Amino acid sequence: MTTLTTVGAFAALGLATFTGIRELGLVGAVGLLTCLLASVHLIPLGWRILEPTLSSE
Repeated sequence: MTTLTTVGAFAALGLATFTGIRELGLVGAVGLLTCLLASVHLIPLGWRILEPTLSSE
């Protein structure tokens, strides 16, 4: 939830007229979304892969 509000804040910078600030906002928003999607998919996958090795010890 907090990541989505941060993405919204960075996306709001995409409305700026100064090119540097606009690009910072868009790159930040896309980067945070990428990290969010990766963590949502990779953490459960890691648990599934490591679960048999953790339970056998």
